[in-house]
Amino acid sequence: MGKDLREQIYEDFHASPYKALAIDEFTDITSEAQLLAYGKFACGCHIVEELLCCLMLHSTTTGHGMFSAVDTFSWRISLIGVVSLIVALPALH
Repeated sequence: MGKDLREQIYEDFHASPYKALAIDEFTDITSEAQLLAYGKFACGCHIVEELLCCLMLHSTTTGHGMFSAVDTFSWRISLIGVVSLIVALPALH
């Protein structure tokens, strides 16, 4: 993602009075764990959903590892005003 576009998305996310954050962990084809964070927020007269980040999980894919990744990312965006946080859980078999 280009720097200018990424910064514009962060600014729009920060400026929105209400926002939601969805976080999901997955393993890619090289068996590396990654964390995706999507934001849903008001931008003008529209509700938009954008990919905020894709982070490598260098530790584990436990809740602690995911929290650590989000914690290191959260300084880039303001979590003030987040009214919903969704964490996808693995399917139970």
